[in-house]
Amino acid sequence: MTLLVRIFCFLLFGFTLVQCGGDEPITTPEAPGYTFFPLKIGKTLEYKVDSLSYNDNGPAQEIDTFVYYYKEVVASAFIDGTGENVFLINRFYRNNDSAAWNRSRDYTAKINERYAIKTEENVSYVKLLFPLRNRLLWNGHLFTAKDAVNYRITEYLKNTTVLGKSVNTVKVQQYDIKNFVEEINRYERYGDGIGLVELSYDSLNTQESGTRGFRLKQVLIKAID
Repeated sequence: MTLLVRIFCFLLFGFTLVQCGGDEPITTPEAPGYTFFPLKIGKTLEYKVDSLSYNDNGPAQEIDTFVYYYKEVVASAFIDGTGENVFLINRFYRNNDSAAWNRSRDYTAKINERYAIKTEENVSYVKLLFPLRNRLLWNGHLFTAKDAVNYRITEYLKNTTVLGKSVNTVKVQQYDIKNFVEEINRYERYGDGIGLVELSYDSLNTQESGTRGFRLKQVLIKAID
């Protein structure tokens, strides 16, 4: 083998190692993670929400418990100014599982090659970044005028029981603040082929004589494709 051929083989082998090494995301058409944020007209997700409200205005700490039900229905779709499909999601709530549903404020959502975006009251949040991978970090407020907030995948392809079935999920930690003044912890969990399956949000102020704020847990109880 000539010296030139040997050099070529060495460079080729080194290039292959660089391409295959590291913790790089898989970018095949099946792998980016789009199925964790599925959007289809008629898709319905129903949740049970448990909430605790803390109030220290009185002589003693007050804690109120609330339970209600929340539903999202993908109602229609349209093309936005960028040429992308945008889906309108109708929202409903009720105080118990036998009451009539009440209409709440709608929102829109879309998914493209890079982002899964949810827009509420003209504010767009980047819920997922593609391709998904463990420990992925991004600015959830990328398309807003708000201060940057780092969203991070803290659990990746975790086997989770959802509606009695085993499902791969990813956990997105959105806030994780704890100090002598406040405690803010919020995360969302997305299921493969389902979408949002769990939301946990604690927002507490602890600098007064007691605690003010709330704890909220939203869990999927029904899904219709």
